[in-house]
Amino acid sequence: MTIDIDALLEQEEVVLAPERGTFDTAAIGQHIGTIGAAWNDPVRPEVWLVFADDDARQAFVDTFDPAGPKQYPYVLLFEVRPATLYANLFAGEEVFPLARALLQWLTGTWACKVVEPGTEEPPA
Repeated sequence: MTIDIDALLEQEEVVLAPERGTFDTAAIGQHIGTIGAAWNDPVRPEVWLVFADDDARQAFVDTFDPAGPKQYPYVLLFEVRPATLYANLFAGEEVFPLARALLQWLTGTWACKVVEPGTEEPPA
């Protein structure tokens, strides 16, 4: 099944699942590191943030408290799990090129299906 990346980018949240098997989370994390100024949460290793630039990432890292509440800035956020990849696009259109880069790579690497956020069911 071909996935329309442009249609996905019109959503605030996107969840993809492999059609069979599981995602290679290490490979996905490695690829996220190539699309922009990425940071992997050491407390929640499934969470990746992609910032506009290295300075913005460093400003966040300098104030990040691993023991504090998990409050992330409005940047591109991915949650990478073996069964799903969640993309939070609330940060707006400026994150679309970064999201597109990962989503195109992901759907070109694995046969994927779109699922409803919070479920493992295809959208109605």
